[in-house]
Amino acid sequence: MTVADRKPWRASIDLDDFEAFQTAFSQWDGSFTQMSRGAFRGRLSIARGRHLRAFRAETNQSILTRGTADPGSVTVIPITRSSQRTRWRGRWLDRGDLLIRGTETEYHNQSSRDACLEGLVVPKHLLDRAAEILTAGQIRLDWTTWHALRPDPEATARLHARIVALVTPPDLAAGAAEIAHSEAETLCCLVDALRAAGNVPDASDRPENRGRLVLQAKEFMRARLSDHLTAIELCATLGVSDRLLRLAFHEAHGMGPLAFFRLMRLHAVRDALRDAQGRDLRVADIFRQLGVTRPGAFAGEYRRHFGELPSEALGLRERRLPG
Repeated sequence: MTVADRKPWRASIDLDDFEAFQTAFSQWDGSFTQMSRGAFRGRLSIARGRHLRAFRAETNQSILTRGTADPGSVTVIPITRSSQRTRWRGRWLDRGDLLIRGTETEYHNQSSRDACLEGLVVPKHLLDRAAEILTAGQIRLDWTTWHALRPDPEATARLHARIVALVTPPDLAAGAAEIAHSEAETLCCLVDALRAAGNVPDASDRPENRGRLVLQAKEFMRARLSDHLTAIELCATLGVSDRLLRLAFHEAHGMGPLAFFRLMRLHAVRDALRDAQGRDLRVADIFRQLGVTRPGAFAGEYRRHFGELPSEALGLRERRLPG
């Protein structure tokens, strides 16, 4: 089975004793040791998308984990308030750290009591490609060993939120396009955190080039209005880093490129609705033509932005205009 053929899934199980916790990892070549006293309770949640995996392990006891896992993949664990005081290979990790376990590094981790560890497992080749595209080749980390980085807190928080979203419904109940988009956004947040930790500069960051970059990006966006565009696709097409692209759009429009793309889609839908007035078309038909896959959510966003329902723009209901 190829990666593209894999079907996303999610599993979550409550664990009422330590043996149940060990059994949940029966196919893993590793070991667990309960280090603190008392009856064990926990919960394990695992989610697999088409390329990425995410996990959440909640335990009331301190657990020592040792062994190998995930050959060819890199594990990323943001250290949060619920996982601080984790010890990795003899080093205490604090809130705000970003733990990177490389492909050739064994797990040697001891959690604190009442901890909740959330992590992301990324194929090395995919992480290499994302880092190359989004930073224009300026991130150079050894993915075989381990790192304890200290990114900007906001970058770490965004990455943690993306990981939580992957293990929380309804992400994997979405269609293939939404799942691909969610995974791409997660990769962007990861690379952004890595860039922030290393203070990676952008050699192509010249003010005179940013206006031209925005125009090129907008031209590409117009050709892709019916698609689920990602930052990785934008950066790969334009040959610039994600940081530079976001800086250019914030200077030009006060928002990031993907937020601007969503705004373009809203206006494109409004134009299509108005052009269809008097024709035998439904709102759903126009949504479908422009690639809207979650009509309810999109209609709510449309109303918040324009102050009217899509059906009103189509002329299905009379709307009294002021003045």
